[in-house]
Amino acid sequence: MSFISKKQAIPLILILFLSVSCVPTKKFLYYQNGSPGKAQIDSTISLNTYIHKISPNDLLTIYVSSSSPEASSYFNPPINHDNVPDAETYKALSGYLVDNNGDISLPLVGKLNVKGLTTSEARELIKKHLEKYLINPGIFIYLENFKIVMLGEVSKPGVYVVGNEQVTLSEALAMAGDMTVFGKRTDVLIVRESINGNKEY
Repeated sequence: MSFISKKQAIPLILILFLSVSCVPTKKFLYYQNGSPGKAQIDSTISLNTYIHKISPNDLLTIYVSSSSPEASSYFNPPINHDNVPDAETYKALSGYLVDNNGDISLPLVGKLNVKGLTTSEARELIKKHLEKYLINPGIFIYLENFKIVMLGEVSKPGVYVVGNEQVTLSEALAMAGDMTVFGKRTDVLIVRESINGNKEY
């Protein structure tokens, strides 16, 4: 068994530090304008905004209000937050799980198919049905399980909950603490699940 002395270790550490620091800065910069003869970034381009469509196994929080709080409370789950062990259990108990057919079940209304709808479209559908029972119903819908998974050469890989139902690649990278120095910034794969459960790459 051989050991490295302190005098030998210092040059090795120095070489390692220099090899890392010699990586061109260009490889770590985002939104580069390129060099002459290469494609430039057009700041006038408007990218299509991704809008989530409700899918089976989505968990929806639905809150109903109206001119009569007593009447609208019938449609809101009477759960005491103090008696629930954690936030995830509370969401599951107070939310509406979209079944495999894309249906949710509302009191009095019964089953409603919300598969393929945006939360705004689902809000209008529910409001239309609740107008039979409530005066001026107001519907609040929130998608509880909109999450992204960040894997690979990022500082903090993991699952991140997104509150506004959409996230840009830059925001996702920021949540995960950006790529490490070993991450390939020119080779990023985005995987998305479609309404039918198929993977889109």
